[in-house]
Amino acid sequence: MRRFFAVISAVFLSSLPAWGQIAGVSVEVVLEQGQFLPGEQVKTAVRITNLSSQPLPLGQEKDWLTFYVDGKEGHIVSKLGEVPVDGEAVLESRKVGTKRVDLAPYFDLSRPGRYSVTAVLKLPQWDSVVTSPPKFFDVINGTRLREVEFGVPPKPGQEGTAPELRRYMLQEANYLKQITLYFRLTDASAGKTLAVFSLGPLISYGSPETQLDRAGNFHARHQTGMKTFNYCKIDPDGKILIRQTHEYVQATRPSLRLSQEGDIVISGGKRLVAQSDVPPADEASSSVESDPIKPKP
Repeated sequence: MRRFFAVISAVFLSSLPAWGQIAGVSVEVVLEQGQFLPGEQVKTAVRITNLSSQPLPLGQEKDWLTFYVDGKEGHIVSKLGEVPVDGEAVLESRKVGTKRVDLAPYFDLSRPGRYSVTAVLKLPQWDSVVTSPPKFFDVINGTRLREVEFGVPPKPGQEGTAPELRRYMLQEANYLKQITLYFRLTDASAGKTLAVFSLGPLISYGSPETQLDRAGNFHARHQTGMKTFNYCKIDPDGKILIRQTHEYVQATRPSLRLSQEGDIVISGGKRLVAQSDVPPADEASSSVESDPIKPKP
C-alpha cells in the first residue's frame, strides 16, 4: 500500500469544530500564505483528523478527495482539471494525515480577487462525505519593477537556430502592509507565464539590483531588512541555482559585480547562512566574506 500523506502524527484533542464533522472525522484546508500572484503555485494542505475510534481507509476511490474553488461576489472559477490525489493509505484512530497539492494548474486563478477553497472527503464505508470550512485567499496583481527580454541559450544540437525569446520580470506586491518581491518568467509577449514565485520581503526604500550573465541566468539582489540582503541566481527555465543571504558590514553593501572571469558575483558585505540557502550552505561556514572584486593588474 503506497503512502501518500506528507505528515502522519498523533493527536490528543478534547473537541473538534462542528463544521463538517462526521463520526469524529474532520477536514481542514491550510494554505502556506494568504495571497498569490496570477500563475503562482497555490500550495494547499488538507488535514484529516480521525477520532472515530477505528481505522479510516482513504484513497480507495479515485475521487476520494475533491476541491471546489469559488470567487467572491459570484465570480465563476473555471475548473481546468481534476486535482491529482492518487495513492491509498489507512489513517489510524487518533491520528492526523496531511495531503499536499497545488491547486494552480487545475483552476483558473488568473483574475485578481478573493477566492475560497473547500475540500470534500468521501467516506464510502459510511455512505457519507465530510466538507471542510472554506479557506479564503487573495489573488493580486504585482507592480513591475524590472524586466528584460533575453534569448534562451541553445541546447546541444540546436546551435545556429534562432533563439527562443523569453522575459524575466521583478514585481512587487503590497499585502497587509507587507511588500513582497516576486520573480516572473514569461514568453516574449508576457502572455504566457512559465514560472512565478516569491523572492522574499522587500523594504520600501530598497531598490532591487539585477544583472543578466552570458549564460542567460538572471541575478537579483534586494534588501530585506536594515542590514540584510537576499541574492538569487535563476536559470532561463525559472530554476533557482543560488539563493543566499548577505549582510551590510563595515560600511560595505552587498552588490552585484562582474568578476574578472566574466561571471556575476556578490561583492562586499558578509554572507550569512540561512535554512533557505540554495544549495544548502556548510554549517562550518556560517559567516563568510562575500567574493571581493580585485582590480585588473
